[in-house]
Amino acid sequence: MTKSWKQGVLISSLLWVTSLYGYAAEGIVKENSATLGEQEKMLEESKRVVQNALDQILATLKVEKEAIKKDSNKVREIVDQYFVPHFDLPFMTMFIVGQEWRQVKNDTQKKEEVILAIRGWLTRTYTPAISQYENQTVRLLPMSKGDIDIAKKEVIVQSKLLDNGKEYLIKYYLHPVNNTWKVWDINLEGVRLLLNFRSQFKEFVSQYKLEGALKKIQSQSANRVAS
Repeated sequence: MTKSWKQGVLISSLLWVTSLYGYAAEGIVKENSATLGEQEKMLEESKRVVQNALDQILATLKVEKEAIKKDSNKVREIVDQYFVPHFDLPFMTMFIVGQEWRQVKNDTQKKEEVILAIRGWLTRTYTPAISQYENQTVRLLPMSKGDIDIAKKEVIVQSKLLDNGKEYLIKYYLHPVNNTWKVWDINLEGVRLLLNFRSQFKEFVSQYKLEGALKKIQSQSANRVAS
């Protein structure tokens, strides 16, 4: 995956999930209660919220661009503030860890340790990309009733990252958590990122067992911070 591609994931995620942070999910959570007109209204309203967030976040990145390049702590500060809080990390962790989750799900302390390790792995993978920001833009695609799955309580938002004349299609999978929308997966040009992480983690478990796999991803995270 190229730097610009990884950057697209991070920037686009920041823009979309930040815009949804204050957007109540109640209208979609209710059992099939939303009429077609109500669904379309929710889609249009959420799209307007996203556009406002695009302007705000891109402006922040432009202002902080030089500081970001000079200070890695600034990068982590931005990621922690705009990225991490808006992803459903517990759900993502369960998905990535797979059947090994059964070993820790009833142990609160161990479960938190696993979530923290996965969080570090995910964020450290994409944090370096934000320092390469060079005024790329994101364009939201028209939304339709097909972007809402009432039964699964899921919304799919599509966008295109524009980078040096090239376009990258990015899809965001969101579901409601405590009356707000949170991202649980991203599809970048047909590649489901969470599946990639799950495949890598499964390979680590096969080699090192669960504890060894956690140490492996923590080591990777530490190496990215040091570099």
